Amino acid sequence: MSTKERQLLLIFAVLTVLVLLVNVFPALYKQYQQEQEELAQMHLRLEAYRKLLGTDAQWQEKLNQAQKRKQIAEQGLFSGETREIIDARMQSQVKKLAQEAGVKIESIGLAEYTHTNEWLMVNKRIRFSAKTAQLVKLLTLLQKAKPKLTVIGLDVRVNRKILRGTFKVVGFSRLKEAA
Repeated sequence: MSTKERQLLLIFAVLTVLVLLVNVFPALYKQYQQEQEELAQMHLRLEAYRKLLGTDAQWQEKLNQAQKRKQIAEQGLFSGETREIIDARMQSQVKKLAQEAGVKIESIGLAEYTHTNEWLMVNKRIRFSAKTAQLVKLLTLLQKAKPKLTVIGLDVRVNRKILRGTFKVVGFSRLKEAA
């Protein structure tokens, strides 16, 4: 190989190194930086997904608890398509509980209805006679009843160890249409 050829090869090598330094290496470094940024973004998204998975379980648990509370609340409501059906079911439950407690129902008044949106409140006035223990048992049964019956008033008179009086109970229901 002659000196001129060597010089040409040396110039070619220097030019090649210059081209690599000026064009190729910066492009490779830029690509490396972009890949590092993408990798960092992927790590951030992965961490966000992990957090979402954790909160998903929390939200699922909260949903389950809310559904259980709703189910318990709905067990306390009377069902029926009309307020008369709800009234009849409520009256039947009061009679059954009174019979179980040994309380004599003397009369059941007409129902009073209060209707707001889809909610219906039914009030019933009941006249009774019973011994003290029987009345206490009835009030306990009413408190534990499903659907829920709430005593909102009690008037009692004593006549020869027999209690006579009235109490007012309230039951609730949801109606799809106004009654």
